[in-house]
Amino acid sequence: MQLPQHTSFQPEFTISNFLKKLMVEGRLCYARCTDCGLKMIPPRPVCSRCLSSSLEWLDVPVEGKLMAFSKVHVSNETFEGFVPYIVGIGSFDDALNVPGIIKNSKIENLKI
Repeated sequence: MQLPQHTSFQPEFTISNFLKKLMVEGRLCYARCTDCGLKMIPPRPVCSRCLSSSLEWLDVPVEGKLMAFSKVHVSNETFEGFVPYIVGIGSFDDALNVPGIIKNSKIENLKI
């Protein structure tokens, strides 16, 4: 496999900047490779598919589809204070799947 010529590290696409956008700006963002179209959340400084560093930030759409969910009754130390809680996978913007905790909902009210 031949590496692309434009694989210089872009420090903008880091976990720290992902969390800054989330916590400070209140935006859930992902990185999209402008060469091959791969969507990455959390972002990486180079594309996982084609190794390009030609990336752009995009906002995750406000609405999506719930693809799967489960109620957690046993967890690790980090999340044991939340037990029981519901986790799910949301699908957004065509092939962008995001896992997360579903707050303020009863499992019987959720539908795939």
